[in-house]
Order: sequence, then structure tokens, then C-alpha cells
Amino acid sequence: MGGLGVPHLIDSVANHPSYDSTWAIMNLEERSSLVNTPMLHLAGWFDIFSESQIKAFLDLQFNGGPYARGNQKIIIGPWGHLTFGQNVQGDLTFPTNAIFSFTDLLNLIGRWYDYWLKGINNGIMDEPPVKFYIIGINEWAYSDTFPPRGVYPRKWYLHGDGSLRLYPPTSVGFSSYIYDPNDPTPTIGGNEMSLAGGTGPKDQRPLLSRSDVLVFQSDVLTDTVVVIGNIIAKLYIESDRYDTDFAVRIADVFPDGRAILVSDGIIKARYRYGFDREVLLNPGVIDSVEVKVWATAWAFMPGHRIMVIISSANYPRFEANPNNGGPFVRDDPIKLPANNKIYHSSTYPSHIILPMYPSTSVREIISQSDKNIIISANRVCWEGEIKVYDVSGRVLFEGMGCTQPLKRGVYFVRTGNRIRSIIIR
Repeated sequence: MGGLGVPHLIDSVANHPSYDSTWAIMNLEERSSLVNTPMLHLAGWFDIFSESQIKAFLDLQFNGGPYARGNQKIIIGPWGHLTFGQNVQGDLTFPTNAIFSFTDLLNLIGRWYDYWLKGINNGIMDEPPVKFYIIGINEWAYSDTFPPRGVYPRKWYLHGDGSLRLYPPTSVGFSSYIYDPNDPTPTIGGNEMSLAGGTGPKDQRPLLSRSDVLVFQSDVLTDTVVVIGNIIAKLYIESDRYDTDFAVRIADVFPDGRAILVSDGIIKARYRYGFDREVLLNPGVIDSVEVKVWATAWAFMPGHRIMVIISSANYPRFEANPNNGGPFVRDDPIKLPANNKIYHSSTYPSHIILPMYPSTSVREIISQSDKNIIISANRVCWEGEIKVYDVSGRVLFEGMGCTQPLKRGVYFVRTGNRIRSIIIR
């Protein structure tokens, strides 16, 4: 805000810590039906604005005005805000297919404006509305919405031995730590505009030895686990304070030991029932919070592990909670340590919910280098000549481009001398 010459706006934000009419009048979600403009949204998995961009796309694509509805497109690459279009992000280097140059950007914008402002039918609206990069597989995928149809939620439970498993714990127990706001758990990478030490997918190992951090991880994966969408953490908690924070980070543990940040999220306990109301904790009483971890499209590959890192701070990405339970004050001088607990038992089974996509179906939404079948809005599309048959062998489509929407079922697609089966869900 200081760099933009509007430092007074920091106080404007601080004076309205809860959701109220001040925020409502600026909230696009409150009046998306009044927006009547086709939009091309460009986002990055490590951009500070990614969550709002995805939400805006979905609101306008399905609930916008007549000219906005159905006329939105979004591209989500493996990029940060100031590193947009580059294939080096944080501690990872992606293949060259992740590069989106300034020339690529100009060409895309030119096609968009040619279509909407000049009426040139250049095919841009025949392409799927959503194009996104799946990290790990490191390829682009296509869909008619986000997350793509076919994603299913799967619970991964925290266990007292530090493991992360697909079945709930049977024992009684919790893990505890002391969170000191005078020494908050630091931010390492993530969805920041800029950050000392770098943004994006950074190695989280410096956090793992801290006493204010809990770590849970899966066994070494033998299959690919594809996660597309928002991760949710359901935590059963207890604190000796009236208010504190709970922060969750998801990391991909590589075979060489690196714990690369996938995404993160945080909740201030007083807002566990919504940001429009403040409900303080009862110290010493078990409660629950839901932490919304930011969206991703990430494939955890065989030989890797899924890691959950829990703490009560992620600073300076998020303001450190002073734990005093009082009204919000900028740079509050009254800071108190909090003894916080995370339960993992049969009665209080803390877990994360991963939006998983069937690894056997990933090729249906991925564009490969050799002309590919793309399934979007129940239509089958290809870059060249294509024949589509139903299960009885009847030809339903022959030519180039996209079929009409197909009913649910199994179909066969001939491209050249190759026949592939597909499923329309």
C-alpha cells in the first residue's frame, strides 16, 4: 500500500476486521449477475490473487449476466505474480511447456479482442473454457469447469505416530505445541506477491524441526495421487486462549527429502463460523475448525509422500495472532503464548480432504504433444480428423473439431489408425 501511495488504506482494512457492509459493497460475488462482460482470466497456482480469480471465473461463467455467462475463459499456469509465465518457480524448474512469453500473451489477448471486438471467428470460443497446468505430471489439461468433473473428495486422517492414512485412528490422543506470537512460525514461499527468500514452491524443511510445528506424512506412494481443487483441513482443536490461529500447509516430499510447498491456508479461530461473526473459543474445551487450503492441480508421484504441516502462524504471509482474544489492533503489543492441541482419535479424527481425480482418467483432460482428444462439456474434440462411434459401432461424428454434446456412456474414437475408448460422465 505504501508503494502505491495509499498507506491510509491499511487502516481502512484494519478498521473492518469482520465481513460487513464495507466489504459487501466491494464484493463481486454479491452481484455477479450484474456483470455482463466476457472475460479472459490469467492466473498462476502461486499467485497471491489465484483464489479470487478462480472464484470470479466460476461466478461469472455460471451466474453472470447474459453476455458474461458461458463466455469466460481461464488459464492457470504454474506461476507466481511477479514470475508470471516463467518456468522457474521457487525451488522447482518446470519443462519449457510452462513458459508463457510476452509474445504468447499478446497473441492470446489479440485473439480474444479480435473475436469480441472485431467479430473475427478465430475459434477461440471453440476451445475449452478452462486450461490449467498439472504440476508433477507437468502437462496442460482442459475442462469445462474447475475443478473438472470427476473429482471426488477423499479423507486422509492424522495419526498420533505422525502418519497420514486413509483410515481414521482408533486410539485416543492429541498432539500439542506452544505458539509464541513473539516468534511466529515463518513463511517460506507460497502465494505471495514478493517475499524475502522467494515465493512459490519452496522447500519447507527448515520448519520441520521447530517446536511449534506438527508434521504428518503418508507412506511412500506407489501410485500417482492427482489432486485438483481446494484442499480442506478439518481439525479438532483445543487452546488455553480465547483466540488463536491454525495454519495448514500441504507439501510434496520428494525422494531426495525436499518438502516442496503445494499450498497453504489459515483460520483465525474466532471466525470458525464465518467471517461475519466473532465467536471466541472456550479455553480448555475441544472445538473444531475448518481450514480452506488454496486450490492446486498437483500430482504426487510414485516414490513421493504427502505431508501436512500444522502450526498457528505463517508470518508474514498472515498477521500473527497475538492470542489475547481482544478486538483486532494493528501490531497489537499484548502478545500471549498459546498452548494449542490437535486431536487425532476415533472420537475427534482430524483429517484433510483431498479433491482427488482418477489417475487412470488424467489423459482424458491432458493435451499431449501429438494431437490429443479433449473432452469438454461432454463434447469430444481433436485437432485433426476424427471419427466417434457408439458401443454398437454406429458413427456419430466424422470430421474435424468437436462433436455435439454426448450422453453419458462409453464411446470409441478413431484418430488415424488408432482407436481409443473414452467415457463421458
